[in-house]
Amino acid sequence: MTMNTLKMPVYIKRYAESSKDLNTEIQKELKNVQESLSDIKRLTSLSHLLRYPDAIGIRNNDSIANIKDLNVKEVGHALISQIEVDRLFPLMNNLTISGTGSATGIIVLINSNNELLLKASEGIANHIASNKSFRINDNILKWIIKNGNPLIVNDINKDPRFKQDQSDWILGKTILYVPIKVKEKVVGIVSVSNKKSGDVYGAADVRFLETIATYAAIAIGNSHLSERLKNGNALEQLTLNYYDEKNRYLPATLRSIKSGAFAGCDLYLQTIVNNEAKHLLYCKGFKLLEDERKESFVKKNINRIYVAKNGTEQYLRYMETNMDRFVRDETVSLQERARMLYDIASNIIKDAYKNIDINVIIERVRDWTTTLLDFVLVNQDKHAHLIKVLKYNGKVFNHSANMAILGILFGHYLGYSKKELAILGTGILLHDIGATCLSTNTIEEETPEKLSKQEKETYKKHAEFGFFLLSKNTLVPEEACLIARQHHEQLNGKGYPEGIIGEKIHPYSRITHLLDEYERQMSTDSKYEQNPAFKVLQHMVGKMDGSLDNDILKKFISFLNTSINAISI
Repeated sequence: MTMNTLKMPVYIKRYAESSKDLNTEIQKELKNVQESLSDIKRLTSLSHLLRYPDAIGIRNNDSIANIKDLNVKEVGHALISQIEVDRLFPLMNNLTISGTGSATGIIVLINSNNELLLKASEGIANHIASNKSFRINDNILKWIIKNGNPLIVNDINKDPRFKQDQSDWILGKTILYVPIKVKEKVVGIVSVSNKKSGDVYGAADVRFLETIATYAAIAIGNSHLSERLKNGNALEQLTLNYYDEKNRYLPATLRSIKSGAFAGCDLYLQTIVNNEAKHLLYCKGFKLLEDERKESFVKKNINRIYVAKNGTEQYLRYMETNMDRFVRDETVSLQERARMLYDIASNIIKDAYKNIDINVIIERVRDWTTTLLDFVLVNQDKHAHLIKVLKYNGKVFNHSANMAILGILFGHYLGYSKKELAILGTGILLHDIGATCLSTNTIEEETPEKLSKQEKETYKKHAEFGFFLLSKNTLVPEEACLIARQHHEQLNGKGYPEGIIGEKIHPYSRITHLLDEYERQMSTDSKYEQNPAFKVLQHMVGKMDGSLDNDILKKFISFLNTSINAISI
């Protein structure tokens, strides 16, 4: 907003002309004054145009959004962009009072403690105006917050919701309330009372206040967004913190080192020497639970316990301990959140092959599955982003992560409940956990065609091993354990380890077997084909009849078709 948008008083002009000689702080204050004067002029124009629509030929059924002559966009820009949010409310309150011809007006916001914060007031009693916050004990205000609709009260003395001991809120007996809503949630209220003309409030007054409330909502939303953008989103903050060279250690929580991402990491004790933080190796992570004395010490001194920053895998463990932060941060793109969740899943399975306690891995998988479900179930648009981050490269860690994400999305497509999806996702991500009991060579050559006959027979044991490992943990549902045992069973009885047929194979296991075949073929064909999914599905339909559940296969093809179309869009 430039200075020539408003005709300035002579003394302001002279002050502006001499501002070159002023220090930076004074120039900044001068600019604020000039912008405020220009904003007030714009707001006054809006007030006049909305107050007297007949003067420019506006009918009551016209939408403000369609009235180009009002220059509402320009005024809205002044409201939501050029004014700091705390400067905005007094201006808006004056506008609502003058625009409706009222004697009093207030603007209040609701905080997290269910209190009303008085942001602007005019014409109300001093003992109320001087209070910054107060409990919501007005029945009418409670009604507005609960219902989210405007309310006109023509006579407060006859309305049972209005308490007589609160009559100092307004002058006269007429009052109008309009909620301020951000994402359909009431975050505040704009109110005016006592029309000076003695008239009651009508539809035009409601429309006017709703316009102002809409701008207020945008301004509030923008102020929150600006604050987050100024500080960087959660993913950026966490990444910068991890790669900050000034600090090579991360604070740990008791859960993160006992059953979370940092379980098995070396633990360091922070001490202060000459006002400088030093970190001394306290114990090897895997020995913590073997020594009750050390565990007791760690519990008492958890605020001094740290783990070292040592590479990408530790970075992903750090992000794993902060999944809720970046997944819920809407300033982080959906693609970035999806990619990070995928990488975390792959890293958890990678840790499973490092002899980390299986119960710790199970707990981490359960946490990851819960977080992914929260991410998926909020908005179906996120499905395409998750499918786009899958990596078909033949690596065992990516294999499990690919299948888990596809399984959860497919289960959601089938209409499974959140509880069912949690079981399915946990079981699929851990379906090959029995392979951790095999030799490294057998694990790395997981593609059956590359294994010798003896290695193939050895590899087949991973299904039983996996069932045994998961069954020992009481937190793993039986259906998830069966996924580990049955995911190589075929509908025609030619699978392993038991060679069971048809309905004897659990539906979750049939889904997992299908996903296993699909993922392996995709990891092979995606290197050479432009449209590998089509070829893989064609192969599964034509060459594998009898081994797969045809009904599930048809639904999976429909699911992929829907998902791929969403990606192309």
